[in-house]
Amino acid sequence: MHRPALLALATVATLAAGTMIAHGRDGSPRAVAQAAAPAAASAVDDAVAAAVIGSISGQFDTEDVTVQLTDVDAVPLSIRDRELRGSGRLRIDGHAQWIPFRFAALYDTQNAEVSQPRLQLGTAGAGSAADAAIARGLEARVAQALTVEFAGQPVTWKQGATRVSTADSRFVHVVGSGLADFGAEGRVDARVDALYDRRTGRWLRVSYELGPSDEALVGGAVASL
Repeated sequence: MHRPALLALATVATLAAGTMIAHGRDGSPRAVAQAAAPAAASAVDDAVAAAVIGSISGQFDTEDVTVQLTDVDAVPLSIRDRELRGSGRLRIDGHAQWIPFRFAALYDTQNAEVSQPRLQLGTAGAGSAADAAIARGLEARVAQALTVEFAGQPVTWKQGATRVSTADSRFVHVVGSGLADFGAEGRVDARVDALYDRRTGRWLRVSYELGPSDEALVGGAVASL
């Protein structure tokens, strides 16, 4: 459904803090909580928020993800497209611990669709070195994902520093860096952002970004497992 660009920009910029939707494994919304707003503006805000939240929750391999947006800003790229940037927090499987995040994505005002979502978990900080088991597990997952994505051409993953930046009794947020070696095609630096569940022994999210590290979430190619 087409909406004037200025209207879309205004409504994105005024998303109410506390907009929240819980998603199941299939990505379908299960519950919505939002601040009161005029009826016309609320409908547009809900559409943008739902698109952003759906793109974020879909990056996790788990039964239940609750995402809460705290702020969203829009940067015009064209008459039709906006770059969305913001922050929020999420909760996995009803666990008491909320995990902060920052995100960036493209928003199509004509089709009310979010594309190229990029998610960075946790807060800034050096963290501590990841233990050997977590480092090896992450290395294997990234290597496997690169092989699948770049099937038909040789690629090897050389993992660098791997650190735990945030953690609690159950979830471990892991960040790392490395080098994707494409042989004659060259080598590319990469950044990895992942979430590991100690209780189940599963990686709930492993995302790698090829290209120079960019803490501001601008540019670069991103893949999520």
